[in-house]
Amino acid sequence: MDLSFVDGKEKFNYRVCAVILSEGRLLAMHDERSPYYYLPGGRVQMGETAEAAVAREVQEELEITP
Repeated sequence: MDLSFVDGKEKFNYRVCAVILSEGRLLAMHDERSPYYYLPGGRVQMGETAEAAVAREVQEELEITP
């Protein structure tokens, strides 16, 4: 279950992202359906720390294992 709150018309989603630098280059992701780039990350799940969430999201989005 994702960690989010609704208050009337407002919604808050607790999200994390990773800034991954290598040799002065920034890893950014791109979805061909959009002109924008973004950092790997996603929503934090209930009971999960931000650190665990960012590690899980990077593994999922980059299809890597620790």
